[in-house]
Amino acid sequence: MPVFAYRAVTADGKLAKGSIDARSQEAAVGLLQQRRLLPLSVGAASEAALKNGAAGRTFGLRSLGPQRELFARTLATLLGAGLPMDRSLALTGELIDSPALRATLAQVLRSVREGKSLDAALEQHPRVFPPFYVSMVRAGEASGDLPNIFLQLAEYQGAANELRGQLASAMVYPVLLMVVGAAAVLFLMQFVVPKFAVVFQESGAALPLPTEILLSTSNVLREFWWFWLVAVPLLAAGLARYLSSGRGRRWWDHFILAVPRAGKVVERVLVARFARSLGSLLHGGVPLLRSLEISAQVVSNEKLAGAVGRAAQGVRQGRGLSGPLRETGAFPPLAIHLISVGEEAGRLDGMLMHVAQVYEREARAAIKSLVALFEPLMILAIGIVVGSIVISILLAVFSINQIPT
Repeated sequence: MPVFAYRAVTADGKLAKGSIDARSQEAAVGLLQQRRLLPLSVGAASEAALKNGAAGRTFGLRSLGPQRELFARTLATLLGAGLPMDRSLALTGELIDSPALRATLAQVLRSVREGKSLDAALEQHPRVFPPFYVSMVRAGEASGDLPNIFLQLAEYQGAANELRGQLASAMVYPVLLMVVGAAAVLFLMQFVVPKFAVVFQESGAALPLPTEILLSTSNVLREFWWFWLVAVPLLAAGLARYLSSGRGRRWWDHFILAVPRAGKVVERVLVARFARSLGSLLHGGVPLLRSLEISAQVVSNEKLAGAVGRAAQGVRQGRGLSGPLRETGAFPPLAIHLISVGEEAGRLDGMLMHVAQVYEREARAAIKSLVALFEPLMILAIGIVVGSIVISILLAVFSINQIPT
């Protein structure tokens, strides 16, 4: 019979860990409930042990996104089971692997025990809990439905994590290909070409123009390596500083959306993020204008954020949301049409979540298409560079062999 490892909460609110024999995961959950335990996580013992063993080695490299999802989902479970807020926060903190988030939750718990509301306690840590989280929690406290709010936050974070993970995994092979190709070219220019240069000099023959260019490039790379070692980091630092400025950020945000094919991928990702955040906020009871203000921050793109701000002015004038968004010209027609249908049907929050699902699905397909195009282009570019080096050397070899002896 399979063995399942579990984490659960006892009747007196304490955290319990262990293993249990059951025919399936559902049966294991049922057995735990019969023992008056509230299951938090149940999984195959080998998988759980692997995750626990890897946690200590990777916690410093992991993003807070998955940890925020675990925080929201666990807190929703505990609050839904009737545990008090302070005990729920304490138990959730014990399940978090990230030291940064665990320390933050300890401070949040201290603030709650001192009498502060949960939204006020979270608001003190904007780097960990952005305004989106704080506003959702504030709305949940006002409506008395915090468990459902944290469940929405978990689903929002889970969707964001999934899309970000797919983008990162899709870029692994192209980046690796680029690094290996650059290393191969540098190796040829640093060690292989100079050996041929000695042979060509001893022959005394006139070299073809491509070979002269190749040898000159190799000499520059070898003799001025210290310049590139200093110039490249300085150039990268200067570019990063410019892009972090207001003017640089605006230029980059407009530029990235204008790049062929890649701009469409970014646009779909940003539209999905805007729609999901706005839909989640409205469903949580946050007023529309405040939801638009927060969603503009979540989008994190100057062009689209400015469009959302202009649309908010139209909302203040009582013109609805879809019309002002259409006038900005920054959002795709399908998204505008679906939002308009949602307004007419009185289900704007649900339609926004549907828009998010549509554009997340399109973003995944666009990412796969872009990577499928980028990989052969990278291979072709590396082949052209390496082939040019080989041809330049062969031209010189043929030229030397044609000299009469």
